[in-house]
Amino acid sequence: MASLATSLTAIEAEFNNELTYVHGMATRLANRPAYEKEGMQVLSREDTKTLNLCKSMMRKGECPPLMVVFDHVEGVGKMMMKSRIPILLEWNDEFQFYWNHRS
Repeated sequence: MASLATSLTAIEAEFNNELTYVHGMATRLANRPAYEKEGMQVLSREDTKTLNLCKSMMRKGECPPLMVVFDHVEGVGKMMMKSRIPILLEWNDEFQFYWNHRS
């Protein structure tokens, strides 16, 4: 996982701090966690505060206390608070392909 930044740079991934959909993939109204199933959960008040703290730290150029883990069940990477909650990181198919087929 130490090479995550290198991998993202190699495939020219673009950073985005918000959940977004490719144009035409879904309407703006579809971009709601309430519509998601399996794997998406509503954040508690405490977790929302933690997420907002991380975003605030990133805006200031500080490094939030996150670690990257690979979920072998779902086959995707997640960023997790060192405490307990998975909060960030969706990778597109291109990166998943790169991740699963690297030498």
